[in-house]
This record gives sequence, C-alpha cells and structure tokens, in this order.
Amino acid sequence: MLSDTVISRYKMLHQACQKWNHQPELIPLEERELLATICSGAFREFRDFAEVGMQYLGFKLSEIQSDIAVFMQYGQNKRMVQAQRGQAKSTLAALYCIWLLIHKPSTRVLIVSGGGDQADAISILVVRIIMNWSILAWLRPDTTKGDRDSTKNFDVHGSLKGIDKSASVSSVGITANLQGKRADFILADDKSYVVYILFKFGETLCISIQYRQYRAKTYS
Repeated sequence: MLSDTVISRYKMLHQACQKWNHQPELIPLEERELLATICSGAFREFRDFAEVGMQYLGFKLSEIQSDIAVFMQYGQNKRMVQAQRGQAKSTLAALYCIWLLIHKPSTRVLIVSGGGDQADAISILVVRIIMNWSILAWLRPDTTKGDRDSTKNFDVHGSLKGIDKSASVSSVGITANLQGKRADFILADDKSYVVYILFKFGETLCISIQYRQYRAKTYS
C-alpha cells in the first residue's frame, strides 16, 4: 500500500512531467535535475515504484510480487529470485533496472541470458517503459547529442549519465564477448550456467523459473 507521502510526490512528479512528455529533449538542465530529484525522492523504496509501475502496465502488485520487490532491493549483493511462471519476475526485474537508473543515472546495467532473445525482451521492456511513461520523460536520451536509443544499447540522457563508452542498459547472450563489457549491475536470466559465469562479477540478480526458494514464507 502506497503511503500518502508517496502518492503526493507521485502526483507532483506526474504533473511536472506531463508538459515535457512529447518533447523531453527540450527540458532545461536545471529542471531535468529537479525532476530527477523529485522522482528519486518519491520512490526511495523499490516496492513503491514496483506498485506504481505494475499499475502503469495494467496490473496489480500481488503479495508475492511485493515480497520479491523488497528482496530485490535489500537482498545480498549476489542474489537470485526463483518463482513459478506468472509471478512477473522479468517485469519486476525490468522495473528494478529502471529504479536503479532513477537513483543513479550513471549506473550501467547489463542484461544477460543463455541465448539472447530473453535478454533482449527484458531490455525492450525497460526501453519501452522509459520512452512511454510520462514520469520518466527526464530520463530519455537525446539522440541529436549522441545518446543511444536502441534496445541493445540504450542511454539515459547524457547530462545525467555523464561521459562513458558503456551504455546505460545493454543486453547480450552468454556467448557474447563479456570480457569487453562493463557493468555496475548484472541481470541474469534463467540459466544456472549463466549465474555460474556471472557471479564472479559485482552486483548480480538472477531470475529463474522454479519454485520460490529465497525466503521461507507461506501465502494464502
């Protein structure tokens, strides 16, 4: 359940972003930074952002999904979410990647899967949410200034991201040249050997289609 404070800040953010939704490249730097501050302040907890994000996508955050969201934020540095199909693991993971960028736009997210199709699917969802959700207009890239906007390599706005050859969000298959990749956060999808290879890196979250094992809790 969202608090009154979160709801109030969300409404303020929504109203402030509406006028820039169709021309985000025209947002002045000072206002862009202000919108970034308002957004990060409104969604200090990922669980709150997940609830609003699921509503935006036409769903209601379930109790299990709420628990997963809390675990994604507060779990250990190398953590894994295992749950049955239909629990919106990939959707929550996509929202979590966006939440990381909201709080630190310089974050480099690398999405990896056993093939490449699933990684691309999650990356596509991340990009579509950023490019279409009005409250994230301030994050959108400006291609006229060199920002990338493809689903394989996507940048948030350069004034927030800073100078870095690595994209804000990249997606690859496990057979790609990972040695040349740089990332602050790695999202690994569904294959145990993907996890084995990637857990030697830094912060890593794996999502897998199995029974939920990361916390012993019964849901009615």
